[in-house]
Amino acid sequence: MPLIVYSDGRKGSATTFIPTAAFGMAAKLEHKEVKDVRPYDGPEMWTKTSEVLSERLAANPKIGVETRYLTQAHYSMLTEKKMPHARFEDCSELVEELRMVKDEEELRLIERACRITDKVVASVGESFLRPGLTELDVAGEIIRSAIGHGAEGESFHPQVFSGRRGYLLNISSSSTKKLQKGEVVMLDFGVNVEGYRTDTTRCFVLGKATKKQKEIADVALKITQDAVDVIRPGAKASDVHIRALKDFKELGFEGYCRHYTGHGIGLSTWERPLLREFDHTELKENMTLAVEQGIYLPKFGVRFEENLIVTKNGVRSLFKYPCELVEV
Repeated sequence: MPLIVYSDGRKGSATTFIPTAAFGMAAKLEHKEVKDVRPYDGPEMWTKTSEVLSERLAANPKIGVETRYLTQAHYSMLTEKKMPHARFEDCSELVEELRMVKDEEELRLIERACRITDKVVASVGESFLRPGLTELDVAGEIIRSAIGHGAEGESFHPQVFSGRRGYLLNISSSSTKKLQKGEVVMLDFGVNVEGYRTDTTRCFVLGKATKKQKEIADVALKITQDAVDVIRPGAKASDVHIRALKDFKELGFEGYCRHYTGHGIGLSTWERPLLREFDHTELKENMTLAVEQGIYLPKFGVRFEENLIVTKNGVRSLFKYPCELVEV
C-alpha cells in the first residue's frame, strides 16, 4: 500500500496514503495524522497511485522511490506503464539515513518498548523457565508476556536456544527440544510498541552454573561491554566491531566471532548502521543501536545484547535488567 510524501522544499510536506478499499475506513479513523487517505478499489493500486501523483505534481515530475521495498514487477508497472514521462530516482539510501537518527517521539516509544522488554525478561526468565518445557513453550510465553505488559506483539518470532542448540545461532525455537537442568538457555526476542521495536538476548542457567559456564559468560559480557564503550558521536560503526574482534583475539577466542556486533533499531528490528568492519557510518547523537556479541561452544552458547541511545558523551543503556548469566 503506497505512502506518498510531497515536498517542494519550501512549504513543508504533505502525505497521501493509498490503502485497499477494505482498509480505507480503518486508515481514516485510526491514523488521523494522515489527512489525505485515498482508498483504491480493484486489482491495480498503481493506477490510483499514478492518478494521485499526476494530480499533485508538475508535468515532468521528479519522484523518489524506495526501490528496496518494491518488487521489480511493481516498479516496472509504475515507471514504465503508468508514468513513463516521470523521472524516478532511488531514495532508499536517503530514507534509511534519515531513519538512523531518532526524534523525541521515536525515542519515547523505543524507551517504552525497552521497559516492557525488561518486564518480559524478568517474568519469563525468572518465573517460567523450568525443565520439561520445550523451547517453543517458552517462545509462546514470551509473546503472551509481551502483550500482557502492553506491547502490540513481538519484534520477530522469539528465538529460544537451550543447551547444545545455543551453538547453532539463529534457528527456530524447537517444538520438541525440552529444557534440562543445568543447561544454559538463551532468550533472543524483542517487542513492538506502536511500530517501534527492541531486540535483546539474555541468558539463564537452570540450576547452579558451572565454572565453565560462568567463565564463558564473563568473556561474552566483556566483549559486548567493551564494544559498547567505543560508541560515541564521531566514532564509526566499524570501530565497534573492530574492538570486538580485538577482544576475541586478546581473550584467547580468536576465530570464535560468528556474527557482527550489532545494528540500528527502530521501525525495523534490523536497521542501519550495521556494526560491521565494512560499515563506516559515523555514529550520531540520538541513534539507537542494538549491540550484541557471544561465545558459542558445542555444548552451549552465551550471548548478551543491549539496546542503547547514542548521547553527546557516549551512550545510555535502555535496559535495566542485569546483563549477566542468571541462575534460576
